[in-house]
Amino acid sequence: MHIRATPSLSFCRKERPPLVCAHGGDTETAPPNTARSFHAAIAGGADCVEIDAARTKDGKLVVLHVRELAQLLGAKATPRVQVQVGDMTLAQLRALRWPGGGDSILTVEEAVAITSPLVSSVILDVKTYQDQDGSPVDEEVLAQLLVQLCYTTQCSNCLVWAKSDVIVQRIKELSPGQRVGFIVMNETAEAVAAGMHLPLRMLEPEVVGMHHAMVDTEMVQLLHEKGKRVLVWTINQPQLMHYMLDVGVDALVTNFPPPCAGGH
Repeated sequence: MHIRATPSLSFCRKERPPLVCAHGGDTETAPPNTARSFHAAIAGGADCVEIDAARTKDGKLVVLHVRELAQLLGAKATPRVQVQVGDMTLAQLRALRWPGGGDSILTVEEAVAITSPLVSSVILDVKTYQDQDGSPVDEEVLAQLLVQLCYTTQCSNCLVWAKSDVIVQRIKELSPGQRVGFIVMNETAEAVAAGMHLPLRMLEPEVVGMHHAMVDTEMVQLLHEKGKRVLVWTINQPQLMHYMLDVGVDALVTNFPPPCAGGH
């Protein structure tokens, strides 16, 4: 099946097509979470972008995943010790450059300014700082910073989601009108033990971000009946994309936004 194949009848009957959410922008064109990747995704037709949001050592919100930080540090990284975003200051992170184009790290405020006026939705994907046991230690401060950011940027189309239910609940407490989402997944025993596989464990959030392996028609119908929008991740294969469109999800998060946007 080609990614631009003719859509099925069930898809054509839908009132509106799902959003195409660029995961870190268009990462085939530029490094993820950079200004170039966001511009390329929007130029390619993406109507939603997902932006990683992590806190620096000096309390600033930057657009960076720990995986990308490891790539940027390269040989500078300490063997067997994972450097987290919160281990470095904004100035230290700004000094890093992606090879090739020399792209630098954005603050979340800068990324919102680039994307929010040009897309239907901006997803802020919260990344916590974890202790040696893998437990998040900055949930409260992250919730406060994100609420403040959405207020100061007047980002009315920002959605904040996180794997941390504590962050999601706290944002709703601080800013009841702020759209939030929680993550549903069963990929690991740890996720199931934490209850992350339960699709209706939280009532107030407007959005459920669900791993594609858990999505079928019945699941989507259940969540829609409860008034929740279903965003599914990460959709990079043509067959998977067409299946998700047919079961009725509200948005696809993908690493390849131009072909997906062309296909819907």
